[in-house]
Amino acid sequence: MKKVKSLLQLEYFRRQKYLREDSEEIALANLKLLMGSSIAALSLLVLFLFLTPFIIKGWKITPSHIGFLPAAIALCLISFYQYRKGRVSVKKSVVLCVLFETVIFTFVILIDGVYSPSAPAVFMPVMCVAIPPLFIMPFLLNFGLLCLYEICFIACVLTFKDPMIGQYDIFASLTALGCSFIVINLIYYHRLRDHDARIKYKLLSTRDALSGLLNKQACETAVRQYLAGRSPFTGFSFLIMDLDDFKYVNDTSGHITGDQVIKDFGDVLRHVFRSTDIAGRAGGDEFMVLLKGDFSLTLLKEKCRRIQEQLNKQCLKSCGLSVSCSIGAVYISGGDLTFEDLFRQADEALYQAKAQGKARFTVREFPSPGSPISL
Repeated sequence: MKKVKSLLQLEYFRRQKYLREDSEEIALANLKLLMGSSIAALSLLVLFLFLTPFIIKGWKITPSHIGFLPAAIALCLISFYQYRKGRVSVKKSVVLCVLFETVIFTFVILIDGVYSPSAPAVFMPVMCVAIPPLFIMPFLLNFGLLCLYEICFIACVLTFKDPMIGQYDIFASLTALGCSFIVINLIYYHRLRDHDARIKYKLLSTRDALSGLLNKQACETAVRQYLAGRSPFTGFSFLIMDLDDFKYVNDTSGHITGDQVIKDFGDVLRHVFRSTDIAGRAGGDEFMVLLKGDFSLTLLKEKCRRIQEQLNKQCLKSCGLSVSCSIGAVYISGGDLTFEDLFRQADEALYQAKAQGKARFTVREFPSPGSPISL
């Protein structure tokens, strides 16, 4: 029982995550489906009103049919107007979908449950299976509404219909309700699989395969977005790191060992920096990190020392090599900078560090009140 409960909770959280992360796409998809469904409902109603007198002898149009036609036209106009606007909030898209379902089921219940006392229900079982799976909504809301429509239909059948016919109508509609439960969950399952596949593909397209960090393009894009959105008075730090003699490691120990060193460096950077910082592989043996927050120069120097110490320790453990890196770090105390300005400042600091030998780092402040600090 506990295992079933945990599985249900996991499925619930997966669905909530899907609804939250794909909210804009879901709202747009609901709008498209709403417009198509409204047009289809109006077309089928017109066709039904035209053909039924020729198919069923003695059939007469009822007030519910008369009211259904302008309601269907109104649904088409509303959905077309919202679709032309192009964007709609998730809540508004759900409200529009609920409105559509309510209008459809209201007139179906009136036609099948009130105005056809001696005829079997034709539309209610079909609508129970066809309408709810159309839209992407929280399951409890979607199926809860369907149960509410079912209760209203059964109440109308018991009140207005012949008991002999009514029992078959209730049985058919309850069977359709069960089928709808299965169909809604199956469709949700496939939507979640598609969502997970897209998330996985997105991660693969932004991650460097060896280090597990952001690739160059994704990292640069993230840094540019941060620079565009930050306040000019907010401080932060930017580091460029370069493995010392990495070509020598590849040439003497092989590319498999070189790949392991890259993996180790990625592990070290994930350990030293927070998940909210931006860390990526700029290409080859070069890495860059944007450290968010107004840190002191002392803390920035301590971060550089930890990177060098942990890199050497990790590589000795994994492949038996002593590996070092050079670091150019720049602390930004304020002002507007482009990515190119930021990269140039850190690259110049890295050049100064490498000029002094291996396993060195240079920290500079921008705007600079004095000379850079080299260790």
